[in-house]
Amino acid sequence: MKIAVDAMGGDHAPDEIVRGALLYRKEGGPSDLVLVGREDQIRKALGADVPPGITIRAAQDVVGMDEHPATALRRRADTSIGVATAMVKHGEADAVVSAGNTGATMAAALLVLGRIRGIDRPALCGMLPTAKGKPACLLDAGATMDADEHNILQFARMATRFMEKIHGVDRPSVGLINVGEEPEKGGRMQLAAHALLEGAEDLNFYGNIEGRDVTRGITDICVTDGFTGNVLAKGMEGVVDVFVEG
Repeated sequence: MKIAVDAMGGDHAPDEIVRGALLYRKEGGPSDLVLVGREDQIRKALGADVPPGITIRAAQDVVGMDEHPATALRRRADTSIGVATAMVKHGEADAVVSAGNTGATMAAALLVLGRIRGIDRPALCGMLPTAKGKPACLLDAGATMDADEHNILQFARMATRFMEKIHGVDRPSVGLINVGEEPEKGGRMQLAAHALLEGAEDLNFYGNIEGRDVTRGITDICVTDGFTGNVLAKGMEGVVDVFVEG
């Protein structure tokens, strides 16, 4: 497998991204890495001894954290995330990884690769630790803020395939995040989504779950709209900060 890495994305790029790539190869990572970005800066960070399995693809532009992602990608063809994503489209890489602007990564995937047939809106997947020692897939963690019930059904199907193929979970259970466990709880969207999920024979639908159930590991998949998922994930992050920082 060959992975295109956005070397200019993230804090302290490209130095930290290059350090991660070198560590990956040092620890026996099996995939070849293509570092995409400003070649002079990447070579300086790599140093004289470049290990086998790491190459460079030049891209001179970067989408800043304060830029509108889609506008930047449409106007500038030589951004690191745009070039890295195009490598996947053209069969030059099997996957793309970026620690940079999340919106730019999502926009590049939509503009360059396009949507999966039958999927109307994108979603972000967050893998969260649980009390049962297995991760739970939170979807959507912040891509589609105004998701409707049909989007929720599509998110559940994408997450199911992801958990089956990537994490080896047989018939992963799906929970709909809501304000209560009872089927009649929630607003119009939650009620409609519950009905669609319950009627989907290809899904192992558990029913409604509450926010506290996510880290309890009640279900393998916790599906919701992007607004709710993002607030939930960042709320958890804040709680962890309180305990870590005192």
